[in-house]
Order: sequence, then structure tokens, then C-alpha cells
Amino acid sequence: MVNYLKEVIIRIDLPETFEFYETNIPKEIEKEILKRFPIPEPKSIQGKELQFSDKEFIQKDLEQKEWHFFDSNRDKKLVFSENAFFISYKKYEKFDKLMEDWSSVISLIFDKYPEIQVNRIGLRYINHIQLDKDQNKWKDVINEKLLHNFQLGLENISRGFSVINLNEKGIKTNFQYGLHNPDFPSPIKNNLFILDFDVFYEGILTKKDILENTDTFHDMD
Repeated sequence: MVNYLKEVIIRIDLPETFEFYETNIPKEIEKEILKRFPIPEPKSIQGKELQFSDKEFIQKDLEQKEWHFFDSNRDKKLVFSENAFFISYKKYEKFDKLMEDWSSVISLIFDKYPEIQVNRIGLRYINHIQLDKDQNKWKDVINEKLLHNFQLGLENISRGFSVINLNEKGIKTNFQYGLHNPDFPSPIKNNLFILDFDVFYEGILTKKDILENTDTFHDMD
């Protein structure tokens, strides 16, 4: 069976700057993280900020810290940034392994910072499907209902990408699909079809909510 998954991302967002963002990761947390993600790579992200006054514009240099941790094969990584943290998988095997990593990280953070506020959780599956040059064969791997943008042929299409937004009892899904075309606005050269499912919930979340929603999102996907 062909696996078309390009990347899987599980992520939470925070309404305020995370406590250790401006200092360092506590040693007891880092020690446990390194058991699953043994390669640490702190990063400095450079940016600019424009400040406006009545008389002038002031440009201020900014430096943001991020903590990146990789597994030994660099197939997965854990990232802590200013207002979010997430795990990204380039090689995804099964949901149980994701949940083991995710529940471990969530428990570490909430045990150390029980008052932490989380206002969004999302689970995203990104699929890349390389389609045959013969357009007649596309329906063998893609549901014909998703191919409506290309019924007239590709000759003059420089991008054919659709977005569907769903809301089911507060759980939202952004479903994006089609030929995105990185060479836009040039004509499509590579028939790379994308299926991108991003399921998320926005609202204040407890540790229990986060883990339960992760399970729920996976069942929806």
C-alpha cells in the first residue's frame, strides 16, 4: 500500500509567551525530552519590528528563541517557540506512536506548569500524490469529485487549489486540495496533488481536553 503522507503535525498554541521561552528549558524537562528526541538544536530567529510615533518610524531588531529537538533519524522533531509548541513527523507510522510522544510532552509541561493556558489544538495530515502525466489515470487514485477543477485540461491552468472549511460542534476542519503549483503563475509542470487536512479546536483547554481532542481529531481524519 502506497503511503502518500508528506508530513503530520500535532500542535498547541498559547495566548501568552511561554514561561521558559525567555530563559531556558528546565533541566528535568529537557532530560525527559532527550529520551525521545535526542538531538537538541536551539535556534535564534531574526526579525524586525516597526514602531510608530508622531514624528518618526523606528525599526527595531528582534531575536526570538526556538528549541528544536530531533530523533536520531531526523524523521520527527519537537519545537518550542514563543507562543506554541508542536511535533512534526516526516516519517509517520501509526497514530499510537504519535500519541505516546504527544502525551509524554503534554504531561511534562502541565506537571511543571499546571497554570499554563492553551487556546488552540490542531492535528494536520498533509498528503502529496504524484499523478501520472496521463490525466485519464488520475481517477484511479483521486476521487473524481476532487478533480472538477481540471475537467477542461491543464494547458492554461497555473493553479487549481480549493479550500473547504467545516465546523462540527466547534471542531473545525480546513481541507485544502488540488495542484498548488510552486511555480505559480507559470503553467503547471509537476502534477503533484495535495490533500491537506487540518482539524483544530479553539478555546481554553486543559491537559485532559488536549489529549481527548487529539483522539477525536484522529477519528475524524
